[in-house]
Amino acid sequence: MSGGDIQNAVLKAALAAAAEPMPDSSKRIHQHHFDAGIEEVIASKRVMQQSLFAGQAVVTPEANVTRAITSHASQLLAYGLPGAALLVALIALAVALLK
Repeated sequence: MSGGDIQNAVLKAALAAAAEPMPDSSKRIHQHHFDAGIEEVIASKRVMQQSLFAGQAVVTPEANVTRAITSHASQLLAYGLPGAALLVALIALAVALLK
């Protein structure tokens, strides 16, 4: 364990001790708080070491360009159609109000 891990465990122990339902003057950090803090730090280190991309194929730059073009077209479609519908609705509202 590194010094940062120990520091994080002590901070977690202090937070756990502060959250206990008793008067503030009698709150203390006990060994069980520190043990729970160490367990949380070790568990979070295990989670951070997991890879989100394990077992996935490597994406080539050409695939990224193709994906970007497709994404741009889908964004244009996603924003263009509602924008055109809003414009038509505003024109229809203006025509209805002017009559």
